[in-house]
Amino acid sequence: AHKDSAFLSASKVQILVDRNNTGGLNLGNLAPGDQFESSEVLGRGFQSLFHEEDRLGLSLEEGKNLVLVASGTGIGPIRAVADWAPVQAYAGNGHVVSLFYHYESLESAAYVDEFQSWREAGIHVRPCQGKDASVIEGELFDQKGEVRSTIVKPDTDPSFLISGFPGKVTARLSRLLSNNGISGNRVFYCDF
Repeated sequence: AHKDSAFLSASKVQILVDRNNTGGLNLGNLAPGDQFESSEVLGRGFQSLFHEEDRLGLSLEEGKNLVLVASGTGIGPIRAVADWAPVQAYAGNGHVVSLFYHYESLESAAYVDEFQSWREAGIHVRPCQGKDASVIEGELFDQKGEVRSTIVKPDTDPSFLISGFPGKVTARLSRLLSNNGISGNRVFYCDF
């Protein structure tokens, strides 16, 4: 639940779990109705799409291409964006919205059953399987380090939303985007 949610009485908390987790409480093995205790919320979370300082909404208002890039459980915040009605309407209205999702194995991929509905909404979904999260670089950039023209058309100022990558991969993606002239105010990060 989030204080900026549209309807607090309808707020819900969703938990993305790894069924292969071998340490501690394995939430993936719990059944509906099972109870467990949790600590206070940890991490910084990510900014609500309903927040007054929402720059992502501004990107939509300006008609910018939107590139969503996630790895592992970083797909959780990206799912919230892909399911957001304004983003789906935006994608369905001829604007370019692309989602690149890195996962290590098909068994570890989350929300695979939602890929088709995102595609039907006009979002270009590109699954990227590989052991190392840096495999995403090959999907986004060519050998010269330039953003692939199939992803971002020349002379556009797209917005990127990056979530779930290790620090070194995120830093490298940031440098490559900067080298391609994509300004820092067009690159958003989900810190959780």
